[in-house]
Amino acid sequence: MTAAGVMPIGALLDQSAAQVNRIMAINYGGTVNVTQRVLPGMLARGRGDLVHFGSLAGWLPTLRFGAYDASKFAVIAYSEVLYHENRGRGVRMTCVCPPAVSTPMFENMKDGAKSTKYSPVLSAQQVLDAIEESLESGELWCLPRWGAFTIWIRRLIPGVAWWFNHRIEGAP
Repeated sequence: MTAAGVMPIGALLDQSAAQVNRIMAINYGGTVNVTQRVLPGMLARGRGDLVHFGSLAGWLPTLRFGAYDASKFAVIAYSEVLYHENRGRGVRMTCVCPPAVSTPMFENMKDGAKSTKYSPVLSAQQVLDAIEESLESGELWCLPRWGAFTIWIRRLIPGVAWWFNHRIEGAP
């Protein structure tokens, strides 16, 4: 299992179109490229495990993470359709959508947005354990920790999430 991604932060209009497109190319395009390369062989064998790396940010957009959020929204949509197009063909698939994970990428950006102080931070091992549980149970969504609760809040009362985000970031 490998994962690659980038997460530059900043207001969307402060990022160039080239930077936003680069984020999309790496985070979403990389997912598509790897999937196109490995999934046909897995399907031909009738077995394998495919793990896509979404993010809770793909379900819950956050100020200063707009380009990253959009790339993860794309990974989530791609994963869901791919899963349903290939159900019952022997390949286990899951899309992991964790909150912040203690990685060098998180460490490099955590001081750039106040909201990161309120996010639960998981270890890489906690995420790996959650992925294994999701694959074993056949779940498309791997939502470690409070992921399912966060998505539920976002869908039922989206204004609360934005109110909280504006309050933390000090945005109008």
